[in-house]
Amino acid sequence: MAVINKIWSMLALVTIFSWSPILFSQALANGLAEPKGFCYLNGLAERLRCGYVSVAEDPGKPNGRKIDIHYVVMPAVKPVYKNEALLAIAGGPGQSAIDNAALFNSTFSKVRETRDILLIDQRGTGRSNPLACPGDSALSPLLMDGRAFDVIAETKKCLNALDADVAMYNSTIALNDFEVVRQTLGYEKLHLYGISYGSRMAQLYMRHYGDSLVTVTLDGVVPMQIPVIAVGLSVDRAIDRLLKDCAEDIACADKFPNLTVILGTINSQLENQPTIINTFHPVTGEPTDFFLTRD
Repeated sequence: MAVINKIWSMLALVTIFSWSPILFSQALANGLAEPKGFCYLNGLAERLRCGYVSVAEDPGKPNGRKIDIHYVVMPAVKPVYKNEALLAIAGGPGQSAIDNAALFNSTFSKVRETRDILLIDQRGTGRSNPLACPGDSALSPLLMDGRAFDVIAETKKCLNALDADVAMYNSTIALNDFEVVRQTLGYEKLHLYGISYGSRMAQLYMRHYGDSLVTVTLDGVVPMQIPVIAVGLSVDRAIDRLLKDCAEDIACADKFPNLTVILGTINSQLENQPTIINTFHPVTGEPTDFFLTRD
C-alpha cells in the first residue's frame, strides 16, 4: 500500500553563490524598514501584519540602488514567546512564501498558538522585486509546444528586460536579507522550516547565522553538495527506484501491472506525437487544455 501511495504522489507531484557575510552588518545598517502595516491574503480572513525592509541590491554598494524585501507576520494566537518566530522558507527556487501563507498557516497552526509565523519573499520572488519574464508561469510549459520554443533567445530577451542586476540575486545575499528582516522586527531567535529549495536556504542559515536559530526543520532536503541543475538526474533515479519497488510489491504490481512498459509506451507516443489533454487547472480549478510532450 505504501508503494501505491508513492505512485499517486508521483503522479500528483508539482515541482516544487557567492557573497561574504562580512558585509552583513553594512547591509543591516543600510536597511530601511517601513512602519508596520496590515494586509489581507488569499485564503485567510484575518488581518495580518505586513511591511518591507529596503536593502541595497548590491551589498557592496550600500549607497546604491535599493530594493524592497517584503514580509508578512501571522501573529501568535497567544504570544507566549514574543521574541521568537517560525520562519517558513518556500521552495523553488522562485516560490513566494507570502503567496503560500494559507498553506503555512494550516501546516503550522499548532506552532502559531504561541509563536508568530514569519514569511519573507526572497529577493527576486513574489513582491520582492520579482525576476519575472513576460508570461512567466509554472504552468507555461504545459500550455505550449516546448519543441518550438527557442529557450536561449527567449532567455536573453527576458534578461535584457529585467530591472535588476541578476548577479545580486543568489542564495547567500538573500540569506542576509532574511537576517536583516529578523533584526528589524526584533526577533531574538528563529525556528526555521525549509522545504525543497528552502531546505538549502535553511542549511545556509545554520552555516552563517547559527546563533540566530533555536530549531531547524528540513523538508524534502536538497543537499548542499548537489548542484540544483543535477536534480533532474536524481528524479530519474527516484522514478527508476519507484518502478522497481512497485514491481516487487504484490499489491502495487496488481494495481499497476507492467507499469514500466506502460510508462515507456507513453513516452514513445508523446515523443512522436504530443497531445492536448483537458484537465482541471491546479490553481483555478477550471477545465483547461494542456499541451503534453515527452519532456
